Amino acid sequence: MIKSKRNSSLELLRIISMVLIVAHHYAIHGFDRNLLDYNYNKYIIDFLTIGGKLGVNCFVLISAYFMIESKITLKKLMKLWTEIWFYSIAILIIFYIWLIPDNFMSFKVIIKNVFPVIYSQYWFMTNYIVLMILSPYLNKCIKMIGKDTHQSLILVLTIMWSIILMLFPKSDLGFSLLGWFIFLYIIASYIKLYVHLSLDYMLHLKRVLIGIAIYLISILVFNLFGDILNNKFLLKNSVYLANPKSILLLFISVELLMMFLSMKKWSNKFINIIASATLGVYLIHDNNFVRPYLWKDLLDNQSMYHSEYLIFHAICSIILVYIICTIIDLLRQLTIENLYEIFWNKYGNIIENKLYFYFYKIKEKVFIFYNK
Repeated sequence: MIKSKRNSSLELLRIISMVLIVAHHYAIHGFDRNLLDYNYNKYIIDFLTIGGKLGVNCFVLISAYFMIESKITLKKLMKLWTEIWFYSIAILIIFYIWLIPDNFMSFKVIIKNVFPVIYSQYWFMTNYIVLMILSPYLNKCIKMIGKDTHQSLILVLTIMWSIILMLFPKSDLGFSLLGWFIFLYIIASYIKLYVHLSLDYMLHLKRVLIGIAIYLISILVFNLFGDILNNKFLLKNSVYLANPKSILLLFISVELLMMFLSMKKWSNKFINIIASATLGVYLIHDNNFVRPYLWKDLLDNQSMYHSEYLIFHAICSIILVYIICTIIDLLRQLTIENLYEIFWNKYGNIIENKLYFYFYKIKEKVFIFYNK
């Protein structure tokens, strides 16, 4: 069976999304917003902040776009879990041996890193794996409800979890990160099932630029009025439209997906290889041990806040972090992942059959009372 080539347009969007996430982490983990007084550099930090949730939204939208028509196998889940576990354990060992004073590490911390998905050491990965597990059931429900109900559901969730929560930030309405991922899944599945792609990517590019322009105007207004009125609340919340519930951020994310989908399909081996390491970039640089060490100790972001070279520090730091993490993950793919493939090719069918057998046995026993 010949495998279809990956669409490098979407792989490029994966790379861009992860660069945005690294930029976001540079801004939020490297600087204390309570200490950011008004100056030119604050606009740079505020601009970089938009990248986090924008990148996350795009990542989930891309995955969901494919998941609606694909089958999630145990092999895919285990491959992803193995990658998360590998980095969690490897980084735990490195910090324990070399970087933690007196080798002190509590038992609780060790347990959490041994079970990183269960204890949500990477919030994104935990919610993403749960989304993958739920996807076969979501797919059946989505395909049953039809186009009209699908549209209504998107509108209802947009009003509740984006518009209302943005206008009333202290409200709740059942919002959760997993719920948001499911919402993005519903949007991406609608695009996949019902939207006709016009190949007019320039239209979507214009919309993306308009959305970014609105965000830039918002941080300009918040910061200027915060400075004029000496209002710390305005200065601290100048990135309000970059929060995950923002309708503006949702709009830009969807338009970015539509823009890259509207491009003619093409395949580039180099782009696809680099894109294959995007999750590795996230798992390395945003590990709980690496995060403070990277941004506060190694790169010392905060000390650059009043420097005229902050923009160069930011660009170089983001690029270097991305490149180094990519190289590390590509080496992992050539070694650890290859070993996983060899193991799964040999024992995968046996493991899968056994697990499915016991799963259906348990299901049968649990629901026996309702089958009488």
